Amino acid sequence: MKPELLSDYFINEYLLLNKPEDLVSFSNEYFKHVSTVLNYKFSNTNLLLTAMTHKSFAHEVKFEMPNNEKLEFLGDSVLQIIISEKIFKDFADLNEGQLSKLRSAIVNENTLAKLAHFYKLNSTLLIGKGELKTKGYNRASLLSNAFEAVLGAIYLDSDLETVRVILIRLIEKYESSANDKIISIDMIDDYDSKSKLQEIVMKLYKVTPTYESEELTKKNSKEKYFKVNLRIQDTLVASTENDSKKKAMQILAQTTLKNELYKTLKG
Repeated sequence: MKPELLSDYFINEYLLLNKPEDLVSFSNEYFKHVSTVLNYKFSNTNLLLTAMTHKSFAHEVKFEMPNNEKLEFLGDSVLQIIISEKIFKDFADLNEGQLSKLRSAIVNENTLAKLAHFYKLNSTLLIGKGELKTKGYNRASLLSNAFEAVLGAIYLDSDLETVRVILIRLIEKYESSANDKIISIDMIDDYDSKSKLQEIVMKLYKVTPTYESEELTKKNSKEKYFKVNLRIQDTLVASTENDSKKKAMQILAQTTLKNELYKTLKG
């Protein structure tokens, strides 16, 4: 029995993996979703299979199988050059330091995981039983690595220009559909406050802050707004409302830093 093409996650018990062909023959059908999202057909479908294979899955199958770590390494470099070139051209007035901050705000785990989740790469990520139990298919680190690995796979299968076209199209479609800008000068301030808070919280509590958002409608109006909560160690630290989800998160991070609200938690 095969899982549905757009199932929430891949359960490896569906397949009796005794030889590479068992997985390859199935993956060509299963990864149609990824190819459709990318609007790209791989010449070497094994590259896509490797890009979507986490090491936890590769370690559990009954044959030697590569995982996506090396492709993630390559994809990160490809991503850096494409984003660097784009912001260099689009934000000509920014100095080197500002460009560096903007690139860091774009090329980071949270942003890449957001893109991966939006395009449902979590539904096609191959993970082992342990990761499956802990819902690793939704973990930011696994999703961001998979996204970079896919870019690395496309690069090896084609060229840099093809990756550039695909990546920019994916970003623009996300921005339009989610009403959430990824490439914007506002990302600098947003990244500064959120990254600083994350650094402090990670040092103190070994966890990262989480932001929960809920889209609401104003009374007697069709206008939308967002209620956003900031949690640390599952404890509600601060909450705010704003027409922009990104702005609300930025305000929460700034407020938490200014008032040192993170100090109220137990270490």
